[in-house]
Amino acid sequence: MKTEKEKQLEIALLTEKLQRISKKKIVLKEGLKRINVDQLEKILAEQPKDTPVTLFTVTLVGMNKNIIQDGKKVPNPMYDKVVKENYVDGIVNYDYTHEQNSARLAAGEKANFIPSGKSMGEHEGALIRNSGEPKLIMIAKDSSKPVYKINGNEIPKEELKPYLKPSTNFTPGGAAVRQFKISNIKSIVIGNDEYQIF
Repeated sequence: MKTEKEKQLEIALLTEKLQRISKKKIVLKEGLKRINVDQLEKILAEQPKDTPVTLFTVTLVGMNKNIIQDGKKVPNPMYDKVVKENYVDGIVNYDYTHEQNSARLAAGEKANFIPSGKSMGEHEGALIRNSGEPKLIMIAKDSSKPVYKINGNEIPKEELKPYLKPSTNFTPGGAAVRQFKISNIKSIVIGNDEYQIF
């Protein structure tokens, strides 16, 4: 069991890291609560409409198992070794039509979005359930620059380019809807509460 001093140090270090990466002032108003993935899922399923959140995610970077090197197909030496750390601000349990029209107005366009009626899955608070692991679904408002790491050591994205899958460029048309696997969320601020997932 951690002492109060150890808990405070952990909170101070996490606050400093959040501020450094997000380049924003972070205030943890009610302290840090340690929860497991099942508890996080329950908390997210119960979130009211338009709840602001900030999350810290660690995601395994998707890569091809093989790459072409000197005209030959060889195993990708970076496969399953690189993770991406990122902070994202946004809102959960949102009104999709309202958010899309707000984004269009902000871009100087007409607020004429009409939903197609397609469903991404079953919604429950901030969660979406389709196949496999439930995901947090949110409208992303801001994001830090991703940090890439191998064995805990930062590596510039430029060095990884030969090993990454080609990126798909697209023109965003409205609010940025993002999904995050629950298991990739390492900490999250919901309202006045900060949760660290173990």
